Amino acid sequence: MANLAYTWKSSGRNYDSLKLIKESSVVFSSDGRQVASGSDDETVRLWDSITGTKLQILRDHTGSIGSIVFSPDNKKVASGSDDGTVRLWDTTTGAILQIFKGYTRWINSVAFSPDNKQIATGSGDKTIRLWDTTTGAILQRLEGHTDSIYSVVFSYQIELRMPYPSKHGQLIA
Repeated sequence: MANLAYTWKSSGRNYDSLKLIKESSVVFSSDGRQVASGSDDETVRLWDSITGTKLQILRDHTGSIGSIVFSPDNKKVASGSDDGTVRLWDTTTGAILQIFKGYTRWINSVAFSPDNKQIATGSGDKTIRLWDTTTGAILQRLEGHTDSIYSVVFSYQIELRMPYPSKHGQLIA
């Protein structure tokens, strides 16, 4: 049985569908023109959200994709994987711009700062890391949590204030 992702109009009518295969993460670009999907087959796919046309298949991970996010300007997409890396891709060319390494476990969550300059990542190794998108350097490593980090997000004021839920139901900011 094929897996389908449906887009819906606000009226509730089905707008379109995309044929997906074992997708574990799906996200719209901020302008709504593209959809990115991360899959258990270790690929990232970019789609035209209007026509349903597959635009690109991005291959380089060696583990399932657990998190995917567009940059606020939609020029990049970041994918976090079970291989313990995050890859930053150019949405036009499909080129890898950066590979963020250093985790000992899978990546659960990836978030862009509103100015596109930083990425925050949360992992099964119980850490959050803040990365420079241009250089790939780790700017900050936040430790001390007792369980996996499942979600990270930036505030719109670009502060390093990332609330994230833990397995124990805590919301930490």
